[in-house]
Amino acid sequence: MSKNVFPVVALALGLSLTPTTESVAQTPPGDFVLNHAQHFTLNARANGRAYQIFVSRPQGDAPPQGFPIIYVVDGNAMFPQFAATANLLRMNERAVIVGIGYPGDGPFDSARRYFDFTPKTPEAVLQASGRAGAARETGGHDLFIDVIEKEVKPWVERQTRIDRSRQTLFGHSLGGLFVLHVLYNRPECFQNYVAAAPSVWWNNQSVLQEERAFRERHKQGRSLSVNVLITSNTDPTRRRPTPNQAQGGNATRGQEEAENLGGLVESLKTLPGVTAQYKVFEDETHISMVSGSVNSALRFVLGDARRSQGAPPPDAARGGNSGGSTPTPR
Repeated sequence: MSKNVFPVVALALGLSLTPTTESVAQTPPGDFVLNHAQHFTLNARANGRAYQIFVSRPQGDAPPQGFPIIYVVDGNAMFPQFAATANLLRMNERAVIVGIGYPGDGPFDSARRYFDFTPKTPEAVLQASGRAGAARETGGHDLFIDVIEKEVKPWVERQTRIDRSRQTLFGHSLGGLFVLHVLYNRPECFQNYVAAAPSVWWNNQSVLQEERAFRERHKQGRSLSVNVLITSNTDPTRRRPTPNQAQGGNATRGQEEAENLGGLVESLKTLPGVTAQYKVFEDETHISMVSGSVNSALRFVLGDARRSQGAPPPDAARGGNSGGSTPTPR
């Protein structure tokens, strides 16, 4: 597979990257390809739909126990960030990164993600949230879990040795809602769960019912060992805005979301075998917080070489509220 290396050295030295007419003629432009990454199309049997699968594998031999692995939904948008950031950060370990996306060049496929990431949602609820329409097919989240478990994972594990005791699932927004659904209903699928700004408001907050059922099952003796990181761009301890400050309800809903997320984390902390953190990126928007969430997810799962060597942790005031001591994810 062809590989193009971005001219970082030239940028660092302040050299011009504008080619001459002669150089353009000699070297026609081509597509940029992430180093050590590959992709393929999966025609899933579980739900009869096509997926674009992106895989970044560390160079060299896998350790005897296999590489840790991070599965990322919305792969078209999220996989490049994960692969590039993992190459830049000094992690204690290396991991295989798998992006699960959709055919096409766009970062998101709205219709596909509405189906894959959500429970079956009544039309009246969709209309009330402004998301009704023929393109809003919902209710495919359990089939999507089967796609990952029965088709994506086996393919990846045939290509390289994977440590099945150190598997991570990451998703943002509706993808974060999907992460919580897997945690609450199929927690044995992964050991680490990272939900960035999960859309807990979806379907009249039905995921909160899943959380209560999960907690009851766990209290009745169901063994579990998982690590959970939830991120947001709103501090759950901030006072709710007044009606005049609410700007049409968006600020109020955002604060309510943050309070729900903070409550989920605190609830998880009470369960044996579960570690949970909540991290806030207050200066970011719902979209711009993705970069910080990717960075935090990698450190949460793989560790930070600088911190393990005695460097001070990031400024908590700017990095967010971790919600407790850092666990050691598997």
